[in-house]
Parts: sequence; C-alpha cells; structure tokens
Amino acid sequence: MERAFAFGQEGNKDVYIPVSEVIRDCEQYELHDLGSEQVAASATEYLAVYATIPTLKMRGLFVNITGDGTASIGIDFAVALDGNGVPIWCRRLTALETSLTKTSGNGGWVFIPIPKDEWGMYLRVWVTETGTSNTVTIAAQVGGRP
Repeated sequence: MERAFAFGQEGNKDVYIPVSEVIRDCEQYELHDLGSEQVAASATEYLAVYATIPTLKMRGLFVNITGDGTASIGIDFAVALDGNGVPIWCRRLTALETSLTKTSGNGGWVFIPIPKDEWGMYLRVWVTETGTSNTVTIAAQVGGRP
C-alpha cells in the first residue's frame, strides 16, 4: 500500500493524495514570486501585482505566514489596463482563507486554491491582519501547472 501525504483541508476533513501524485505534480509546478509584506495590526496590505498565465492549471497560492498576528487572505482581479498601463481592479474575492497564523498548515506554509472560474488578466493578493495588537508577515507565490 502506498503511503499517503496530507495535502490540506477541505471543509473539516483532511485531504490526502498518493505520494506518487504529489511528486509528479511538484515536478510540473511553475511558481511566480509575489514577494512579502509585513501587515500591521488591523491593517490591509497588497502584495505585488502578477500578470497571469492563462494556461496554468490548478492555480493557487503558496503562502508562508510568520509573526504573531492572524491573517485573512484574498485576491483582486483585473481584466483590463487603463491608459497608463495600470490594472483596473474590478473583482474582489471574499477572503479565501481566514484565521491564518504561523502555526497554520505545515509550519506556516499554506496552499490556497484559487477557484478555476475566478481568474483575470492580472491579480493582486491582499492580506488583512484581523487582530488588534500583533503584526503578521506574508510571503507568497502563485503557481500552477503549465
């Protein structure tokens, strides 16, 4: 019997996939760095704007959380640019994940799937620190299989 690998949670239950599938998926994953941002208590900050690659499949965010705060993470989408080449933000997803801390996921690393029907030419990740006294630092990458 093949050993399983804990991939994350769906609802209230853990989701497991076979080790061979994890290895195959990791070898084919393409990641794009969005940088990092420290978010003050009760504040919202944005990570870098990323121009999407439409052919990516199983898109999601790989997020590392440090600091003593608690974070909610979401995404804004743009489908066009203004005359100065700046994305026109037109859609905002409600928080994809809430109550994230440095102990979330695997040592602060969390994979957040992006719904397949929610994608635009450009995206930016927003992070809100939902506590009142601590900061949280988020480093993120967007990825998928080309």
